[in-house]
Amino acid sequence: MANQIGDLRNYVIFKENITNYSIYPKDTPPPKTRIITPPEGSSLKEKQPKIEFELKSGDICGPQVDLPLLQFTLDGQDLTEKMKIKSTLDTSAKPGVPFETLNIHYTPTQLLAPGAHTVYVKAVDTDGKVCRRTWTFQVI
Repeated sequence: MANQIGDLRNYVIFKENITNYSIYPKDTPPPKTRIITPPEGSSLKEKQPKIEFELKSGDICGPQVDLPLLQFTLDGQDLTEKMKIKSTLDTSAKPGVPFETLNIHYTPTQLLAPGAHTVYVKAVDTDGKVCRRTWTFQVI
């Protein structure tokens, strides 16, 4: 998949005739995380809630999320290998606009006990910039 993304990225750069990279920011921010569900601090009756978040990084000319370095835990248990990832590419993206959006989700295979639960995500882009995000929710 990485080669396909690189090929598509190169195609868009060529199609848009993006040749003067010097006018674009070189120091891009680390990846950004957006929590989709469950919301931070929420109380849920669902004992197997879908945990979903989104990651964006870089732009058409910049670094993207480095998937092999992505980490995901629930209550301290590493579930990185069990999460599902959907990549959406914006082929109309211009420099300064995110090129790839990763939608990541996981549904627990067992019922979660009542009480607080903590989700932790660590994403690193291909320039080595790190984003860490922790949030909690309650099962009632």
